[in-house]
Amino acid sequence: MERRRRTETTKVKGKIRSLEAIDEMAGVFASLGSAPRLRLLFLLYHRPDLTVGELARSAGTPISGVSMHLRRLREAGLVCCRRDGQSVCCALASGSQPVRMLREAFRKIAEETGCCGI
Repeated sequence: MERRRRTETTKVKGKIRSLEAIDEMAGVFASLGSAPRLRLLFLLYHRPDLTVGELARSAGTPISGVSMHLRRLREAGLVCCRRDGQSVCCALASGSQPVRMLREAFRKIAEETGCCGI
């Protein structure tokens, strides 16, 4: 009987981890559901380590809007930012499955359209 309870407990823990992964995935998809955020990611794919100001100029978006979008992308684990003096430099995060998938999608878009991203 004790062994059966442990097996059931293990199954429940596995389901909880699966649900947490689904919640995390939903957050990533919610972050990608915005054209301005996708544009920022595309720019960072082509030119890593852009400052927030450079991103704003390249995207034609006010700095305040870029900062808001970057916050959402950081929360989803898609972008990492670091302070460099008075500037904040941003790049695509590395290592996660969603970022690898984005890189592949952006590579195909650039290939098919001949687009440089800027």
